[in-house]
Amino acid sequence: MTGLVIPSIAHKFLRLLPPEDAHKAGLRLVKLLRPGKVELPEGIQLKTWLGRLAPPIGLAAGFDKTGESVAHLPGLGFGYLVAGSVRLNPRPGNKKPRVVRRRGEALV
Repeated sequence: MTGLVIPSIAHKFLRLLPPEDAHKAGLRLVKLLRPGKVELPEGIQLKTWLGRLAPPIGLAAGFDKTGESVAHLPGLGFGYLVAGSVRLNPRPGNKKPRVVRRRGEALV
């Protein structure tokens, strides 16, 4: 079984769920991954004054609102993660739907 089979099955399963439920389930699935080191060609590494950034692709704040999967996300190949903020008094949040699928306009 190749490494692409399980993500393909998971992707098909997640597409059956409503977008917000799929997002939550995807975050749970990320926790099952064993973070590994992603080897990249020298051409897609970025040198900054802070050091080498490989890959120069990051994940924006808000993807993992609770921060429960942050430790596992680098294993997906992100070069950096931007964590959200923490509040003393939580806010109720936006009305649903907060997550939508934009077929033909986004990565699927």
